[in-house]
Amino acid sequence: MDADVIVQNSFDNIWLECMNNIMLYDINHGLQVNDYKSFVSETQKFLNISCYITHFGGEFFAANKQNSTIFIEECKIYNKMVKNKFVTTKGDELILSIAAYNLKKSVKNAGAYI
Repeated sequence: MDADVIVQNSFDNIWLECMNNIMLYDINHGLQVNDYKSFVSETQKFLNISCYITHFGGEFFAANKQNSTIFIEECKIYNKMVKNKFVTTKGDELILSIAAYNLKKSVKNAGAYI
């Protein structure tokens, strides 16, 4: 969790959610935001897709040990980026968001808690 993130209540409900979900913060940018347009362009290019994936920020991550391990493994797409000499201006948020896209059935927006 980033230092500028505020949890709205106790962590109790977050821990309950983490029993089944990977909790990430959807920064809720739309195509009217230039940063999101740039993010979309890079993800579409890297994934060779035409859809608009969710831009998750690095502000918040919570998961149980099993799901954390699965998520970390999915983040190894970085190795593919290096191998393909793919350059991003979005850094860890691109990797995080693509991993979340690939695991979308397990990912839930933490925005209700932070």
